[in-house]
Amino acid sequence: MSASTAPVAPRAGYPDAPLGGSTSERLSRLPDIVADLRSADAAAERARELPHGAVRRLRHAGLLGLRVPTRYGGPGGSARDVLGLVVQIARGSSNVAQALRAHFGFSERLLSNRAAERERRQWFPHVESGVVFGNAITDANGKAPSSADTTVLTDAEGVLRLSGYKFYSTGTLFADVIAVSAVDAQGRDLQAIVPTDRDGVELFDDWDGFGQRMTASGGTRFTNVVVHPEEAITVSDGAHLGHGTGFLQLYLAAVAAGIGLAVADDAVAHVRDRARPAAHSLATTAAGDPFVLEAVGEIAADASAAARALNLDRHWRNARTVASHSPLAYKAHATGNYLVNGTWPPANGYF
Repeated sequence: MSASTAPVAPRAGYPDAPLGGSTSERLSRLPDIVADLRSADAAAERARELPHGAVRRLRHAGLLGLRVPTRYGGPGGSARDVLGLVVQIARGSSNVAQALRAHFGFSERLLSNRAAERERRQWFPHVESGVVFGNAITDANGKAPSSADTTVLTDAEGVLRLSGYKFYSTGTLFADVIAVSAVDAQGRDLQAIVPTDRDGVELFDDWDGFGQRMTASGGTRFTNVVVHPEEAITVSDGAHLGHGTGFLQLYLAAVAAGIGLAVADDAVAHVRDRARPAAHSLATTAAGDPFVLEAVGEIAADASAAARALNLDRHWRNARTVASHSPLAYKAHATGNYLVNGTWPPANGYF
């Protein structure tokens, strides 16, 4: 499957309801899913097959509702539970883990100081019932990626209308609804939560990055999309950090940690099942060759480990792409600026 520049149809709705249960019961359904992801990941990434089936299974297992508090009908999983889940999903496929960042990030935002209680009562039951959330945050134009050229304005009939183009919207092809960053007529930040199949929404599978190729991180265009009043929610005053912002950065670290575990898994499996000792080795198997074992520790192997069929290079490409998300140099600058000058760091998800 190759990236497409033509709009693609929204994903069909899921017919089944997610399984319920406690946090531990839901997490007990994860290992089989991760094992299947791991066995299929190399070939799926090589062919660029978007992981719709994996998202469906995680949803059916009740794992996408892990963070919903008990008072809203969920299991009340902690942030640690979710981040541990992400590490394991990324161990099987970092693409699947990354594609769900917007979904789990939306739940975390509802728990933060950036959400009102009415928003929690409104949206958490949807999360628990199996609605998958994507987002469309990054505008194509403006000084910075978070600059808002996307607007929600009232038309002549008094109806809110969403218009704009986001060139980067991870996971939206797997989603039922999209949380879209925008500004209103007064320039205030807000999010519009709109279904992927609403008139005026166009989804594009045009992400062409060399890593995380299956996250469906393509563009989304909104043309006079109707936004109901209850679908327009508050974001921030722009001056205070919410804990959800930190969670999104921890989420990237969890994906990277999962990639590290996947690298180790693949190195061990390769030496056990495929690699040969050097021609002049004193050992009869690669598993007994001390220098091959050293190479596994350094995540290296012999000429066959570079075979395209193994697709081991996907781990480096995926990790490099995740690491490029938020420049480290600006984090160091912001930290120093705060310590020396008392200047607060940026209050957005890119920091």
